Amino acid sequence: PAVAARCFAFNSDTPKTVVRHVSYGINLDQYDDMAKWVKGKACEVRGAPGVKSADFAVCGTGRLGIYYEFTDLDSFKAFMDSSFYKTLKDDLLKAPFYDASKEPQQFVGFKQPNL
Repeated sequence: PAVAARCFAFNSDTPKTVVRHVSYGINLDQYDDMAKWVKGKACEVRGAPGVKSADFAVCGTGRLGIYYEFTDLDSFKAFMDSSFYKTLKDDLLKAPFYDASKEPQQFVGFKQPNL
């Protein structure tokens, strides 16, 4: 039997959420300080206008990954331009657990639910 699939073109008018995956270098020997910092910020990040979800992960190479999903492109742009985001990023880059020797990496795209 044929498999049903929900398909739409990348440039169609179908609403798409925006995802942002970013990773920052951290010193793993300061994991507890990083975890405390994330726990103190996570609720506020997840509750920011237009944020559909936000998840955090740590990799063994010493990177903190933050995975955002925004309700739409306008919400993503507003978040990135917000004073909340600028303060959040500044606080992270000044944190003692931050490892500036690892360049931040970022991916931004439209979620493709049909893939």
